[in-house]
Amino acid sequence: MKKPVIIAALFFAAFATSLNAGNIVGKVTCQGKGVPGVQVSDGRDIVLTDAEGNYSLDSKKDQGFVFISTPSGYVPVMRDALQADFYAHLTEDADVQESHDFELLEQNQDTYSVIFFTDAHITNDPKKKDFDLLHDVAAPAMRKTAAELGGKGPVYLMQLGDFSHDLYWYENGCNLEDVYNVFLREGFAGPMYSVSGNHDNDGGVRTDNTDRDSEHLYRKILGPEYYSLNIGRQHWIFMDDIQYLNVVSEKMKPNKGIVGDRSYNHGFTGEEMEWLGKDLSFLPDTADVYLCVHIPVIASNGRQTFFRDSQMDSLQTMFSRFGKVHVQCGHSHRMEFVDSDKFPAFSEVIIPAFSGNMWTSKPDRFVGEDGEPAGTLSFTFTGRDKDMHYWSHQFGEKNFRVIDMNQVVSGNPASENKNVVYIEWWMARKGYSLQVLEGRKVRPVEKIVGQDPYFKMNLPKKTQKSRHLFKVQAKTARKPLVVREVRDSDGAVMYQETVRRPKPIVPGME
Repeated sequence: MKKPVIIAALFFAAFATSLNAGNIVGKVTCQGKGVPGVQVSDGRDIVLTDAEGNYSLDSKKDQGFVFISTPSGYVPVMRDALQADFYAHLTEDADVQESHDFELLEQNQDTYSVIFFTDAHITNDPKKKDFDLLHDVAAPAMRKTAAELGGKGPVYLMQLGDFSHDLYWYENGCNLEDVYNVFLREGFAGPMYSVSGNHDNDGGVRTDNTDRDSEHLYRKILGPEYYSLNIGRQHWIFMDDIQYLNVVSEKMKPNKGIVGDRSYNHGFTGEEMEWLGKDLSFLPDTADVYLCVHIPVIASNGRQTFFRDSQMDSLQTMFSRFGKVHVQCGHSHRMEFVDSDKFPAFSEVIIPAFSGNMWTSKPDRFVGEDGEPAGTLSFTFTGRDKDMHYWSHQFGEKNFRVIDMNQVVSGNPASENKNVVYIEWWMARKGYSLQVLEGRKVRPVEKIVGQDPYFKMNLPKKTQKSRHLFKVQAKTARKPLVVREVRDSDGAVMYQETVRRPKPIVPGME
């Protein structure tokens, strides 16, 4: 934003506050001193704090919150070990004034990291034993990742929905609040920012406004359904792209406490779109914008979207002046990097499920829909530069799995599989390629569409095809392979493994 605009906005904010205090007022401070120019919103309108950090909103209070968009170089004080205190629940009627203050702490964000996790699907199901798997494997792995990244600067957690699973809220006594308390007990250190997934709605709610009413626990536990913040050089936007329907039908199976089919539509509400336009209006064209949602905006083929065409046209127009908006999402339970010629304003990363295949695969309990291991994705920012890594629960940083087909097929392998090696490269993305060396010889790498053999071993009843499976025809059965992830622009090796053969397939081990 240009300085004259900021000065004018601050003057207007101070002038409006002095003349006509609204029904929501307060102050944003840091070490007792007011912080000017902070965005404050009730989910509909956005105002800026004045020179002394004061704000005033004349609000309908129908969204139930007042919240701030944290400015760069600051972090809110914490509500508890996980959540930052960037919002307040509104407790009075619209004709009653209420006051809500926010306290910030200065933070060096020249370099910082974000850990994304999504689709935890915690259910307290005794068959899945997800509490035990979280405690014994997944939680220690994410804490270790956070500790490693913490040596570079501040670390933020970003939870991208389906924290819980609506089907089991009543059956297993494990609703969204219970899941949040489980994560608190696991000792994660925030701040954690969240979006709502389709399974984070209350399936026991069916009203004239089901979408909003079914989110009552989300609002109580995790705060506003949509908001923004600034960290370093990045502007982060968090949006709820689930419109929960929960239709009652005769075909639905009866489940304890569930009154509908838990169905939903994709996209943003009118209120969200209006607020988003106002939020973006505060940004210069050069802003580095990141959008966090649950359901992907663009399908993996890059040509279709999950949103209405008219809304996509509006979003394309809103975001196009920034060059790209970087979308982070989950829902699909697989890793994909999606760019679209049809919707060039969007560059999307779909992140695998933290729960693998919702904790159901056996004998390896951490296999995702495309054969990738369950884990988390991290971004480390220095200015606008971004360093990306995938962290599996079991093996730490890992970008691919190598499958020696000589070891998969018992006895003499069929001729089409003899000395064939599959590589499940879940970090496959534009601008990078695989290089495979057998001794000093470079072997051709072929991208195929098929079922990952490792996935098949763990989920034999599923026929899911991998979208990032690669095939290499080796010359021998025993010579080691060097597998490299290479950046095409300069040939730099970004990740490498040496694979000793024959390589046995042992689920859960590498």
